[in-house]
Amino acid sequence: SNDGLIITAQEVLYNKKNNTLEAKKSVVIKDESSSSEIRGENILLDKEKEKILSFGKTFIYFKDNYNIVTSDIIFDRNKNTIRSNNLTSGLDKEGNKLTLNNFVYHIQNYNLRSQGKIQMIDTLNNNYFFKNIVVDVKNKKFAGSDVRVTFNKNTFDNDNNDPRLVANSAIVSKNKTIIQKGIFTTCKRNDEKCPPWQMGANQITHDKKKKTIYYKKAWLKVYDIPIMYFPKFFHPDPTVKRQSGFLAPFFTRSTTVGVGSAIPYYWAINNDKDLTFTPKIYAEEHLLFLNEYR
Repeated sequence: SNDGLIITAQEVLYNKKNNTLEAKKSVVIKDESSSSEIRGENILLDKEKEKILSFGKTFIYFKDNYNIVTSDIIFDRNKNTIRSNNLTSGLDKEGNKLTLNNFVYHIQNYNLRSQGKIQMIDTLNNNYFFKNIVVDVKNKKFAGSDVRVTFNKNTFDNDNNDPRLVANSAIVSKNKTIIQKGIFTTCKRNDEKCPPWQMGANQITHDKKKKTIYYKKAWLKVYDIPIMYFPKFFHPDPTVKRQSGFLAPFFTRSTTVGVGSAIPYYWAINNDKDLTFTPKIYAEEHLLFLNEYR
């Protein structure tokens, strides 16, 4: 067409009265205005309404940044939107996978929106769950609300733990993740009881370039009781193998000394020496200081 629409297919039926074109078998639609490509087996072009409808499984490719597999799409060229109310899966260039129950893609601002049951699996096999999400296809970032994150068990080198996070919202880009009002714990999941420890903060920022996680207005809670308040603090992310700082707290229970807790501090002295200082507090025994030098 004159406005940059190219359709190729093995079979084409053009209805002159209705000004519609039905394309079947190996259909490829290229639209220069949206820099997108649509592939399917049965697609209808309504030239009067400037709408493209697909029937059955459909593939969409956006500017080499995002690929989508869905079905029964409506491409409204007047409104510059592509939408589907069916199950949709997406894959970006980095390998992050997105699963949606529906979506609307706004061509002019390169935004893909969805609400309902949303799941994303990143390249580290961490699972993100949202109720609402906006994906910036051009700049390769997304924002979501009502966030739940289940981290890969190997993230903290302990398969017995269940590292997870819940938050009001999250903004995720290639170099940074910003989480608002988040709560994090690595304790093994027990739906009947609150986790032994959890860290909550008004804002959590993960700087992926610096490999550091920053907290603002954070509380450390033990069995849902606030223990320590930090206006600001930071620690290396799980990809850092060796750096001085506090380690994850742990808790013990014994018939002789009662409940115990500890927050170890790791000191990387130099390349081949380190010291772990672990003060342990018991309910029915004196304070114990443990030191491990390597």
